[in-house]
Amino acid sequence: MKHHLHIPLLAAAMIGTIPCGLARTIDFETTGGFKALGVYDCWEESPFRDGRLNPNVRIVDNPDTSVDPRTGKAANPSAKVLGAQRSRFGSNTFGVRVDLEQPFELTPGTKYVHVLVNRPVSGRVMLVGLGHFRDFADQGQFVEQFWQLSSMEIPAGQWCDAVFPVKGSGDIDINALVLVPDCESPHRLTDDFLFYIDDIEISDSAVPRTIADDYPMWAGDKATTTVSRADRITDAVGIKTQDGTSQMMHVSQERDKLVYHLIAGKRLKATPGQTLQPVIRFHGPALKGYVYLDKGNDGSFDPSDMLVTADLAGDADHFCTLPAFTIPADMKPGVYRMRFKVDSNTEDPGGSASSNDNIAAKAGSITDVMINIHDNLVTVNDHQLNGEVLAADGSKLNALKVPAEKDFTVKMNPEAGFVHKGMTITSGYLDRPAEIHGNPQFITIEIPAFDGDTFTIPAEYMDANILINGNMVEQKKTVRK
Repeated sequence: MKHHLHIPLLAAAMIGTIPCGLARTIDFETTGGFKALGVYDCWEESPFRDGRLNPNVRIVDNPDTSVDPRTGKAANPSAKVLGAQRSRFGSNTFGVRVDLEQPFELTPGTKYVHVLVNRPVSGRVMLVGLGHFRDFADQGQFVEQFWQLSSMEIPAGQWCDAVFPVKGSGDIDINALVLVPDCESPHRLTDDFLFYIDDIEISDSAVPRTIADDYPMWAGDKATTTVSRADRITDAVGIKTQDGTSQMMHVSQERDKLVYHLIAGKRLKATPGQTLQPVIRFHGPALKGYVYLDKGNDGSFDPSDMLVTADLAGDADHFCTLPAFTIPADMKPGVYRMRFKVDSNTEDPGGSASSNDNIAAKAGSITDVMINIHDNLVTVNDHQLNGEVLAADGSKLNALKVPAEKDFTVKMNPEAGFVHKGMTITSGYLDRPAEIHGNPQFITIEIPAFDGDTFTIPAEYMDANILINGNMVEQKKTVRK
C-alpha cells in the first residue's frame, strides 16, 4: 500500500544563523537554520524536477522515541522531525532537500556532516551537496558539488547518526543538503516508503552521535577503512604473565593496510586476580598505545574499561611493553573482548576521528581480541552415545574437575561392536549463547581418528569447560568367502 503525507512543499521563515565551519544543529523543533524544505533528484529526467509529481515532505511528530538499552537514553528524543516519502518514481539519488539559511564552505580540510536518519531499510545512505563556486556566481546557487556515502551502514527501523566526510577545493559555498535514503535501484521497490531525518550538524568530528553497532570505530567502516601512510605498522598484540610467558596474536596490517582487525577464532587466557602486561609489536614514528577490556561484556567499552596507556617506544624488536594491570578478582568466567589501540592522544576507544587527527591518517590501529577469564579448575563432561569417554585413570567424565591449562588425557571406551573414530571437543561456556555481542563463548575442535585408545587434549584447549563427544561407529564385520 502506498503511503502519502499529502502535504505540499513547506517553506520556512528565515530565523537564526548557521556560521560557516562549525554549525549548530538544525533540529526542526523551530524554523531556525533552514529556508525551505523539499525533495531533489540528481536524475535530470526525474518527474520531480519538471513538476509531473509533487513531493510529500513535512515536519511531523517523531515516530520513535524509544530508549536504547545500551545507553539508557532515547537515540532521538526530539518531539519533531522531518518526514518524507521515498518515491519509487525517483532515481537512486532521490532524497529530501534542506535549503540552508546560512551556507557553509567546502574546504580542503575535511568536515563531517551528521544527519540522524530513521528508515525501514538498511544499508548506506548518501548526502548530496548543492552550492556554487564563489568565483562563478552566474552558474546558479544549487549545482551539485559532492555526492558522499555515509561512513557506515545505517540499520533499519531505528534512529542512527549517518556521518558524511566532505571536502573541496575551497571557495565553494554549500547552500542545500540532500539526504538520499536509499541508494539502491528503485526498480526493486514494490512500494513507496516513509523516512525521517533530524538534527543536521556540521562539525570537525567523525564520531557518530548514536551507537550503530557493538564496539564501534569512529573513523569509518571497519571492513574497508585503510591507513593513509606506510611508515607505521602494527603486526602483533598480546600479554605477558608475571612468570614471563607471552601470549601473542599476529595482526595482518602490513598486508591488508586496514585500521581495524578482529581476531575471534582464538583467545588469550587469564584468571581473575591475575596481573598481566600488554604488549604491542609496533613499527614507525611514535604514537600512543591504549588497552581496554569490556568487563561488563555489554558490547561497548565504557570509560572504566580503559586499562592502561603509554607512549609506544619499542626496543630493537619493536615490542612495546605497556604498564601492567590486574584482572578484577570478582570477574565472572567467560570470554570477553579486549581492545589494543595505537592512536594519537585520545582515550576514546573508538579512535581519533577528527579531520586533523584521524587514526586512519595517522596509520594507527584497532585490534580486538578475545580473552578467556577462567577459574583454576575447569569442568569436563562427555556426551555418551554408543560408548563413553573416560579419564585416563578410568574416572567418569561427569562434571569432573581438572586443572586449567594443563594437558588432559582421556580414554575411549566404545560399546561392544563399536570402534572410535576420533572425537569432537567443545571448549567454552555452553550454558550461554554461542556469541555475546560478537564474542564467541566456545570453540569446537575436531580430533580425527587416532591409533590406540588414549588421546591427550592439549593444554591450549583446557582453558574453559569441556564437552567431549566420542565419535563411535559400528564396527564392520569381516565377511568370509
